[in-house]
Amino acid sequence: MGAGASSTTYKVDEEHNNGPNMNWDAAAAAATATSAETVDAAADVAIEEPTFSNKEEDLSVAHETIQMIFDILSQNGTYTTDEDSMDTVLQTAKALANHSTASANLMSTQRDGKSGDTLLHAAVRVAAHNIDFFDVVKLLLTEQFRFDINAQNWKGSAALHITCTSGSNSAGVAEVLLEYGAWTEIQDVEGSTPLILSAAAGDDECIITLLKFHAHMDARDFNGFSALDWAHHYCHTFNNTNLYF
Repeated sequence: MGAGASSTTYKVDEEHNNGPNMNWDAAAAAATATSAETVDAAADVAIEEPTFSNKEEDLSVAHETIQMIFDILSQNGTYTTDEDSMDTVLQTAKALANHSTASANLMSTQRDGKSGDTLLHAAVRVAAHNIDFFDVVKLLLTEQFRFDINAQNWKGSAALHITCTSGSNSAGVAEVLLEYGAWTEIQDVEGSTPLILSAAAGDDECIITLLKFHAHMDARDFNGFSALDWAHHYCHTFNNTNLYF
């Protein structure tokens, strides 16, 4: 679902119009900005105090603003330490959600065109490396957004797959996803489960977390290999003998 793809109009949901309001012209400028600095500057202007007019609003700008959030997460890469970017993502997401239920639902369903990622995929990828972005993940998991926590991108990866192959905070992010109902046995396009990917990566802590939530130790990918097979293939040794299943 790309920017400006819908011509449907929605009325503002008064129930949710109780947070930061959106300057939609500024949000559009932020969404089409060409540099990280311009994006941050424009996004700051997009969140404002004046009361939002109670009229029908085309969600095409919301599409563009959500793409801006994708771009900020992407531009910062997986090792970002930019607290201003994190704050921009949080405040913009809250403003969209508080604008209307339709905007919040759009955030939970819009995907990156190249990867098929949802915003939850993008957020966990960053949070697994930078714990400061954990707040973004927790915000997106609230009932206001209703993300499908098991949604898969074009490679069949759910948020849990991405978490289990990323960074020093992977176990902590994985535990939260599992508490919110992420499936331990979900398979990507190669048939790999999150446990198989964690074993291949040699991530002890993530393996322990998955086993705590009863991940199947004997699950196999589409080539017939188990988590233990992949651990042996990459010559991973583990300090905790329980990791040998």
